[in-house]
Amino acid sequence: MTTTQLNQLTHRLNQINDLSKGEVGQNRLVYSPTWIAAQQQIIQWGLDLGFQGTVDDFGTAYLDIPGKTNPEQVIATGSHVDTVKQGGRFDGL
Repeated sequence: MTTTQLNQLTHRLNQINDLSKGEVGQNRLVYSPTWIAAQQQIIQWGLDLGFQGTVDDFGTAYLDIPGKTNPEQVIATGSHVDTVKQGGRFDGL
């Protein structure tokens, strides 16, 4: 990872962490305002990079880059932005 990439990652982590400013630890419990704000920020970052974004009925966000050679084949990975109550600085990131 380059210094520029590390700085960009740190900046983005700080943006998400700042959503819980004024609270003890990270507080992005599912469907809470801070969870919604974090999800919207991550979706926007994906859209800015050319991903297609969707959210299902349960609030699961998907960022996709459709394939060109074999679009019916899927490679999937995932994570979450929700936390446990008063989680640590990088909980849910």
